[in-house]
Amino acid sequence: MKILAKPIDVLARFDVKGIPTPIKIRIENEDQEERVIKIEYILFREKLRYEKSFIWSIRCRGIINDVIKDFEVRYCCPTTTWILYKI
Repeated sequence: MKILAKPIDVLARFDVKGIPTPIKIRIENEDQEERVIKIEYILFREKLRYEKSFIWSIRCRGIINDVIKDFEVRYCCPTTTWILYKI
């Protein structure tokens, strides 16, 4: 997997405890075209401690260009930003 660390837009659901579950992500490719990727299922999620805050690392599986791929998105709790970390 290649590390990108690129900000993305995410449609997500949060449960009562504040655990995020991404549903769809929107990314821009090199041609400035936006793509919406539906997440098929979550492989695993992990809560990481970074300095004094928490980051949710979520490994997902979705269909990109008609190929099933695994990718990792991260949700930074204090800033409420989503990052496409690895693909």
